Amino acid sequence: MWATTKTVAHFSTSASAHPAAQQDAASLLAAMKAELLVWSVRLCDILHSTNRNFMRYNKMSDVYKSCPTFENNRFLLRFSQLDDASDLVSVYSDKNALPFFNSDNCHGDNFYYPTEERMREAIKFWLTSYSTKWFVRWTIIDKEKHKAVGAIEVFHRSANDDFNHVGVLRLDLKSEYETSEEIFTIMSLIVPPAFDLFECEEIITKVPVNSVERMDAMKRIGL
Repeated sequence: MWATTKTVAHFSTSASAHPAAQQDAASLLAAMKAELLVWSVRLCDILHSTNRNFMRYNKMSDVYKSCPTFENNRFLLRFSQLDDASDLVSVYSDKNALPFFNSDNCHGDNFYYPTEERMREAIKFWLTSYSTKWFVRWTIIDKEKHKAVGAIEVFHRSANDDFNHVGVLRLDLKSEYETSEEIFTIMSLIVPPAFDLFECEEIITKVPVNSVERMDAMKRIGL
């Protein structure tokens, strides 16, 4: 493409002394620009198709090799790490947030971690679960405050029931962020890629019936 563009520019310049040649050169230039545009569109289509196919074959196995990061202007979602404990303890000791945490099938753990030591133990469990390909935990970072304000867990559920081969999502969030707009902004980052990452056609999450803000956000995102 670069060679073609340079050739057209050179031809247009050398023909400038002759009006008829100028017209022919202008027509040729327009035609070649149109052809370049067509090839550019085709190239974009090829790249998009290649990327889509790559994502199709780069799913659950790869999320457990390299956890992707997602962000927008408001939040950053990145793989959880032990150093997050100092921030996350304020989330998991937030008694106003606790009723919104989903601790189903967690062997009695209610996700209430009042000390940094207990928080670190929980994160160690998250990291071990990731290494055994059980689930992935992303830490939610408020980009303005540069602080962790919650965490998201996603995994592929295999079971002999109506929820076989679905993605399950847990959202643990500091109570001050428990608004429809904040939750929607966070969920918009993780839900779209989660279908491919966890090889599922449906994603489910548990929302308490009295959680009006969370329910509204989940409906908006399509869950």
